[in-house]
Amino acid sequence: MYEVTFLNGDEKLKEKGLEILKSVKEDLEIMLLPQYVNLKKIIEFTEIDLKNYYINDLEELENEIYEALEERFSNYALCFDYVSNIKSPYWRYQIAWGGPAYEVRFYHDDSIEFVYLDWFVGVGFDVSNDEVFQELKERLKDLGLFESAREEALA
Repeated sequence: MYEVTFLNGDEKLKEKGLEILKSVKEDLEIMLLPQYVNLKKIIEFTEIDLKNYYINDLEELENEIYEALEERFSNYALCFDYVSNIKSPYWRYQIAWGGPAYEVRFYHDDSIEFVYLDWFVGVGFDVSNDEVFQELKERLKDLGLFESAREEALA
């Protein structure tokens, strides 16, 4: 279970936030750690039509799966930016905005927080020790997004 980092709402908000967190984690796990995911889930997620493949086309199918997962990951977040005009600056991997909004926050102290916000109320969960969110952080680092987002925000 995840530790709640803040809650300015009721228990129902916390439950909804946890539900969204689990859904986002499942999506990220499929995209970032497919080796740990059931193949049926991956096929459903990527919407690949298996009827187009014969048993000896498995390498081609594998390539299409990885390409589809990369494309989904590239389009999954709305933005990745650096929020610097506050007491504790962080990098934001924003997945949805408006009401509700949810995002993953990466802090300078290496903590990672999943935040669910819904019209003036919100809840945060510490996901620092979760393998999926650690993998997300590594992927974003490998893409050089932490440095470029911070430089852009501070320019």
